[in-house]
Amino acid sequence: MKKKKINRKKKVQVPQKHGLGKAVEWVLVLCYAAIAVLFYQQGPDELVGCILIGSFIVSALYIYIYKGQAATNRAIDTACRFCISYMITMVALFFYVLAMLRAQQLTSTTVVFVLIGSVVVFYCIYTSTKGLMQRFAVLKDESKKVKDEAKKGLSETGNGESK
Repeated sequence: MKKKKINRKKKVQVPQKHGLGKAVEWVLVLCYAAIAVLFYQQGPDELVGCILIGSFIVSALYIYIYKGQAATNRAIDTACRFCISYMITMVALFFYVLAMLRAQQLTSTTVVFVLIGSVVVFYCIYTSTKGLMQRFAVLKDESKKVKDEAKKGLSETGNGESK
């Protein structure tokens, strides 16, 4: 007995491009490089702080503007993950360096280890957040359905109506 071939149409995925996301990623990489150089060469703390605050503002604005599209567009999702990972890494780096400064254990060797360690932390956070925006979108939809069903149930029983 011969099996019939079923013609199934394959979904063609068009690569999604988002130039602004790549630009934000490169800005954050350059900010990290500038912070690393200034930090290693014991540059002015004000300049390091300004670069850090500027990169936080760029990351937060990008996430705020594109958070709705991150669940459907892979390029935007990747850029949002990059921004989130960058911000978490910089906060951890800041407090770790602050603790080392207060303990007077910050030397040129420990600075190198801190910078390399922060890259490893960034990579770990970046890879662990894969699919995070999609999961948030699914949870948001599920909670919205539950709320709608709860409202429907209250209105049917008459408990939710105001007279």
